[in-house]
This record gives sequence, structure tokens and C-alpha cells, in this order.
Amino acid sequence: MLIILAVTAAFSSCDPDPEGSLRSNCWIDNSTSDTLVLKTMWRNRPQNDTVILKLLPHDTTFFCAANAEYLGQGNTYNSYWEIFASYDQEELSPIEIYRHDTLVAKWTPPCRDMGDTNSWYNKNSWSSVHQGRHNLQVRSTFTITEADYGHFF
Repeated sequence: MLIILAVTAAFSSCDPDPEGSLRSNCWIDNSTSDTLVLKTMWRNRPQNDTVILKLLPHDTTFFCAANAEYLGQGNTYNSYWEIFASYDQEELSPIEIYRHDTLVAKWTPPCRDMGDTNSWYNKNSWSSVHQGRHNLQVRSTFTITEADYGHFF
């Protein structure tokens, strides 16, 4: 029984944390009618892990979460973009979006204000709500649309 619980806990740790938790969540909304693939790399990990995420049409997919302790006690972020912006910018990697094995969009750091341009690293491209204990955590969503195809920022 303990083995079953340990295996279940290991897999469930990848799931997004619900309202009231001590984690901030990042989501990706694929508002296109295409199945897309997101590719990036976690540079702040020893193996420089490549991340490949399948984004189903008209679906919202969990991307990542950050511990409240990692963010620091008392920090209030208004967007997950601000969490990315707080990293050493050398740790951030381009975000590539593929459709039918063809690169259709690529967003490159650094984090910045890019007006109304839709880019992963544009602070204006995120919609966010506060959640969790004392509203210190944020649930942010980045939306991909067909208008993003052909954009390489």
C-alpha cells in the first residue's frame, strides 16, 4: 500500500495546485483549431531539460507552478510573467510553437513591455487572477491564437 501511495504522490506532484494552495500556476490556452506543440528548455536545471508540451485545440493546458517559498514571503505577483521576469534572464529560453512539425511562432527573452504584441515574454500578454492563502499566489494564462502564426519575437 505504501508503494502505491508513493507512486501516486510522485505523479500527482506534476498536477496544477488548486485554489487555496501555496503555489502559483501558469497555463497555456490554445485558442486555435490546431493541435500545437510547445518546445522550450529549463535552463535552471542541471540537465537543461527540454520541455515538449502538446496543446490540444481550444483547450487550456497546465505549464508549470512555483512554490510560494521560492517566491519569498510576502511577495505579491500580478502575473506569472513577473515571476519569469524575476529570474536571471540568462536562464530563460525561447518558446517555440509548432503546427504539423512546422515552426509557426517563436518568442525570445528578455521579459519586456511589447505593447499589444502577443509574446510569451510580453508583460501585456498574460491574464491573471490572484488565488491561494492571502491572495499571494497568481494563476496566469497565456493565450495562443492563429494570429500568432508567423511571429518570431
